[in-house]
Amino acid sequence: DRQNKTLYNLPFIDVEAYLFECHNSIYTFCGKVVLAGEPYYDRQKDVEWKDRQVCMFPLRRKEAEDDVGFVPEEPIF
Repeated sequence: DRQNKTLYNLPFIDVEAYLFECHNSIYTFCGKVVLAGEPYYDRQKDVEWKDRQVCMFPLRRKEAEDDVGFVPEEPIF
């Protein structure tokens, strides 16, 4: 899909990627990220607990001096 293609090509395109984590339906902004390694495939359970193949993208936070993007004051729901 289009988002996977964008993540795969992050090192080669002029696009910023932002990470939001979700825990118990509460979204938290984590900052800008960059691709930290080669994407790989893994098997994980879906919402119905059925195995599915997923593409995993190793990410790391972008350096703090480069991180001047959007920072919310509170979690995003």
